[in-house]
Amino acid sequence: MSGDRAFVGIDIGTSSVKVGLLAGDSYRVITRPAGLSTSAAGAAEQDARMLWVTVAEATREVLRASGGPRVEAVGLSGHSPSLLAATLSGDPLTPVITWMDRRPLEHGHCSACHASAGHDCGAIGDGPSFEATARWIARLPECREDSEKTLLQPKDFIALRLTGRTCIDSSSASCFRWYDGAKGWNVGQDLDIAGLLPSVVHPWEACGVVTAEAARATGLPAGIPVASGGIDAVMEALGAGLVDTGAACDATGTSTCVSVVQPAEEGRGGSIRHVVSGKIINVAPVSYTGGSLKWALSVLYPGECGATRDWSRLIAEAGASSRPGASGLLFVPHLVGQRSPQANPHARGAFVGLAPGHTRADMLTAVLEGCAYAVRESLEAMLFRMSSAHMVREVRAVGSGARHDPWLQIKADVMGVAYTGMAVTEGAVLGAAILAGYCCGAFTSIEDAAGRFVRNRRVFEPRDEACRVYEAMYQAYREASAGLGLAQKTLAGIRW
Repeated sequence: MSGDRAFVGIDIGTSSVKVGLLAGDSYRVITRPAGLSTSAAGAAEQDARMLWVTVAEATREVLRASGGPRVEAVGLSGHSPSLLAATLSGDPLTPVITWMDRRPLEHGHCSACHASAGHDCGAIGDGPSFEATARWIARLPECREDSEKTLLQPKDFIALRLTGRTCIDSSSASCFRWYDGAKGWNVGQDLDIAGLLPSVVHPWEACGVVTAEAARATGLPAGIPVASGGIDAVMEALGAGLVDTGAACDATGTSTCVSVVQPAEEGRGGSIRHVVSGKIINVAPVSYTGGSLKWALSVLYPGECGATRDWSRLIAEAGASSRPGASGLLFVPHLVGQRSPQANPHARGAFVGLAPGHTRADMLTAVLEGCAYAVRESLEAMLFRMSSAHMVREVRAVGSGARHDPWLQIKADVMGVAYTGMAVTEGAVLGAAILAGYCCGAFTSIEDAAGRFVRNRRVFEPRDEACRVYEAMYQAYREASAGLGLAQKTLAGIRW
């Protein structure tokens, strides 16, 4: 690797931190737990100090394992809408409040909405949002002191520790209702937010260079640029090669984000700036798909699941023992709430149609299928809002879910379009490395870099007979999901 130009991509995920090294045709990634902690009160946090320690150690490890190549730039990616407060010198004042945390939603609904008539809380009706989380953090006691501080995404906190500078990328900023690309930040009546939001740079631009202190911690060369990067869902789309129209991206980790690219001049409501210049991207988050699979395996196959981290055999065996439609069993995957096509933080999961004859293989198959139905529902709603000229002819799969071929085949059958498993499943890490290469001038364009590194692994074509079964099951899924609303509302009001 020593003779190749090398770039590092860092992805701060909800459940894991990934650091990847791209050098020539070689790719290596190190994965470590992200330290997500949850509570019955609705908290879902990450320790920001430990995130930095994890990133630094994983970076040193991937460089050491790769023979110490000369890295030329770093790119960043991270989950959202998640924020923390930190001092300008890089000391965290709060944990990372992740998108799974329910406290900002409840606080915004109970307090902010009563602050003044017509106050826009961005809370319960919209699901998790940057605005609701920012307001909640700004009111915490540790943020009321006079010390200079800022609100950052997790990956922007890592940028601060790497470079000593605070920033947010323009793609992420476009997710805020407070941001106007031409005028900058305008927080309106949220005076406690004024001054807390960082400066904006483009995703492919350097937010700074690696400091001597960060170089000692990570093993990276001092003085190399750090590309600001973007939200993991958008970076995953880049890592799947979505730089133009015609394809969608299915990025499945703890949750799934399904995305479609549009030209900037055709942007509609719900779209954000892509990390590729001149393009916008529509993203629909489908909560807890990979999380549902992990939960189902831990409950249905506790011994087998605990003995291995590779679930491929269990998934393949379940598929061989069941059949399309899981013998008439449906699963609704909203275990931690629903984010699209409409937001409902009180939504919960369910098995529907359960009968004594169903086996654990049927139940696991139903989980895989239910997640595919939820992705289809969100993608259809997205395409309905878009121009018919941008129909999806292919879905490209990245993330840990893309490692399971039986799941990709189910998704192809449910969607009725080809599903392509990408050669590099860590799409956000690859996307971050691509932006790093463009940031330091190694490539003439982001499209050029994506064409150089993005490769297919296998294409799964829809099967006619399975498609017919899934079409009927999908309609039943939509009816079941809609019919759960009243019961979920009642359950949400019970305090356990």
